[in-house]
Amino acid sequence: MKKIICCLFLLHFFACQEKSNNLTDLALLQNKSVIFDLNNNILEPKSLYGKKTIINYWATWCGPCIKEMPEIENAQKKLSQIYNFVLVSDENMEKILDFTTSREFDLNFFKSKKSNEIVGVYSLPTSFVYDEKGKKIKTIVGVTKWDSEEIINQLKSL
Repeated sequence: MKKIICCLFLLHFFACQEKSNNLTDLALLQNKSVIFDLNNNILEPKSLYGKKTIINYWATWCGPCIKEMPEIENAQKKLSQIYNFVLVSDENMEKILDFTTSREFDLNFFKSKKSNEIVGVYSLPTSFVYDEKGKKIKTIVGVTKWDSEEIINQLKSL
């Protein structure tokens, strides 16, 4: 009986510990995947707070991902006052750097140290939308016409 009570206490303690840290969804994402820029600087979730954030998962081999990049770029221009756009790949740094130097996208490219699957991304492209405080408010799976009036209005209303 003492062992059961002890186990229940420990289970309760560890289950509540994550909440007591007051980590946002965005900070939890960073803890799971370790995202850094192409200069190997860790992405600090706090640097994104104050604006909504779209984290778009992509790959250099993903045709649909590349197809939506000009539209993401246009959306970024339209929404720059209220949104951060972060594009994350889990490929090796050399592939990401080759891609970014051979293309002329004005986007914020990052690398995830861990596989996309660790954060629940199983198909590309996938995007997570976070509010100004880092709470996940939307998941978008598949190609999106980011610069369409409909999507721009949806993003503004979130």
